[in-house]
Amino acid sequence: MSVFRSAVADWYEIPIGSMKPTIEKGDRILTGKMAYDLRIPFTHVSLLRMADPQTGDIIVFDSKVADNRLINRVIGVPGDTLKIMNS
Repeated sequence: MSVFRSAVADWYEIPIGSMKPTIEKGDRILTGKMAYDLRIPFTHVSLLRMADPQTGDIIVFDSKVADNRLINRVIGVPGDTLKIMNS
């Protein structure tokens, strides 16, 4: 089971409500770990790149700044122009 969770798929609980209303705090999501690349289990070493994240994808990543694992939606990819507005 550990190899499966490390290399194929895993589940995460949403820690904060930053993605409301589609994903609420406390929801659980299942992630496909082979969506973008094939990695050596228990590492971040990529063996084969399969795709790049696209706008709208929900991604899970380790943040060195936050010292935590974060779950967010991709809002832009290289080449996109983003505009930040107060709402």
